[in-house]
Amino acid sequence: MGSKEDGEAAAIKAAKKLLKKNSSSSMKLKQLVKEVVSKADGDGNDAKSVKKWIKKSDKFGVSDCGKYVSLAGSRAKKDDDSQKEDKKKRKRDEESEDSDGKKSATEKKNKKGKDEETDASDARPNTLIIDAPYIADLDGPGAIHSALDFDKTRSDSVTSGTGVESKADDDDEDPGKGLTTLCLFYQYVEPLWDVPTYHTAKEFAEAAGQKHGITGRMRVAREGLNCTLTGSYQGIRAWCREMRTFGDRDEFKKTEFKITDHLPRGQLFPKLNAFEVTEIVNYGFFFFFFFFLKK
Repeated sequence: MGSKEDGEAAAIKAAKKLLKKNSSSSMKLKQLVKEVVSKADGDGNDAKSVKKWIKKSDKFGVSDCGKYVSLAGSRAKKDDDSQKEDKKKRKRDEESEDSDGKKSATEKKNKKGKDEETDASDARPNTLIIDAPYIADLDGPGAIHSALDFDKTRSDSVTSGTGVESKADDDDEDPGKGLTTLCLFYQYVEPLWDVPTYHTAKEFAEAAGQKHGITGRMRVAREGLNCTLTGSYQGIRAWCREMRTFGDRDEFKKTEFKITDHLPRGQLFPKLNAFEVTEIVNYGFFFFFFFFLKK
């Protein structure tokens, strides 16, 4: 009997030493029993008895699944640490959910604001949504540049095609300084104009050009209009504004007229020509653009 008690005590002591040596103070019960039996070789301790002694001893703590064993104190500490870690994890998850919730609420608010802006925009009558800047002089989108900005030598004297003109006039009543203004643009229409509208568009553009002293070339087709025009500072702008009023479909409301002011007088076209064509753009016309701009 004493031998059995001594064997149990020895097994418990050996198990405690093995667990203390383990960095985690925990082992698989099966592995621990095996090593205890191995160390107590010759003492008559069998695996079944050792396992039973470990399970009933208050020196150890066995996991709920019965597969792992640790020292009773370290198990309590481990359980406490595990609970603390679980608590921290839950707190992090809650904070993350709060953050996601706030982010989602902000996104919803921004989306709602954008939707309201869109609704308000849709509610405004006669509002143009355009990519190019709105130019008051042109009553719509466009771009205006001055040739004097590209050639600083013209700031005091402006060179024409034949010689040097007089010093540029700084009078505010003549912002064009008595020089040439160029207008380039093309505008496709969808669906295509029918034949009567196509002829009406040509007549309208040509009549407005004559009215405002415009010269240059107009290519008019059922698919739209392509123009290279010259005239005075005010004349070009007046022609562009008048073109905005053409048609029941507001074909030229969003046209981006590209204006260059203060070109030499020698670059003024001698007369206005309007051509009826099948296509408003072709390679030959592009070469003409390049020749004119290079000139």
